[in-house]
Amino acid sequence: MEKQKICEKERKKLEELRCKQEEDSIAEYNAMVEFKLNDDGESYTLIKCALDENWIRIGDTHNGLPVTSIGDRAFLQRCFLMNVTIPNSVTSIGSHAFANCMGLRSIAIPSSVTSIGRYAFLCCEGLKTIAIPSSVMSISGDAFTWCVSLTDISVDENNARYKSIDGNIYTKDGKNLIYYAAGKTDRTFVVPNGVTSIGNGAFNACRNLTSIFIPSSVTSIDDYAFSCCENLTSIVIPSSVTSIGRSAFIGCKNLTSIVIPSSVTSIGDNVFEDSKNLEYIYCFDNFRKIEGIRKAGIKRRAVLYYRETKPKIKLFRRYWHIDDGCAMEWW
Repeated sequence: MEKQKICEKERKKLEELRCKQEEDSIAEYNAMVEFKLNDDGESYTLIKCALDENWIRIGDTHNGLPVTSIGDRAFLQRCFLMNVTIPNSVTSIGSHAFANCMGLRSIAIPSSVTSIGRYAFLCCEGLKTIAIPSSVMSISGDAFTWCVSLTDISVDENNARYKSIDGNIYTKDGKNLIYYAAGKTDRTFVVPNGVTSIGNGAFNACRNLTSIFIPSSVTSIDDYAFSCCENLTSIVIPSSVTSIGRSAFIGCKNLTSIVIPSSVTSIGDNVFEDSKNLEYIYCFDNFRKIEGIRKAGIKRRAVLYYRETKPKIKLFRRYWHIDDGCAMEWW
């Protein structure tokens, strides 16, 4: 009997200790995680998480109401974070939500999420794979910028807006290449025929690619499309392209030459900024008339103008022609 009383006292002490630990844990969680009541007054957005934990499970409710959003910059620079569990109550992931979570290895996006914001996973350098559920109807083209280890992005086959081909994201109709998984080890890539637009930051920081082949179906190259493709040495812009976006080739440090076809009518600012080894920009007579060309950051001495016959005398301008299918300078 006495032994039973001692055991009962010990059990109560352990229970009290467990309850206190839970209370302390909840208090710490509440102190480090902030929520904001949404305008509907019936749900919350997680706006800040300052927990330095390896694994975080986001609760599906707060104050008895559902958590429906992960707000802008909510997990910004949580460097120790490796795994996140998002509840089925969440419908949106905001801009920069997990930006600079460099240790992030795993995140499961639930089938309740409908939108993924700009730079949502910016610089998540440890993220290798990610699955997009059928519910997602909006993905910002730069959501996975600088995810340099990402080798596969799968999309649920029932998704009405997007699809995955060989681990890369396209719109469902295949006309827009949204994102190429930057961690792939392939040296060359052929953009599928039928693609008409290469999206914002589509090939950002694809450090392994040396050659990219663009089909004649493509008409536009968006902002930052090939930014920081440091080892890219060869790319041919087809004569179907009419616009090249801002900083489209910024930081392509090993790109030595490029042909801008006569079909191009507009070029964004700083299109070749920090492309230090770009020596030859082959263009046509319409070059100076291209909208935005003055702010494109192009060195004048790098520009060569097309001419079918060799000039009789060497002029101030540099000229080029096509010899056996290759662009060659006349002089």
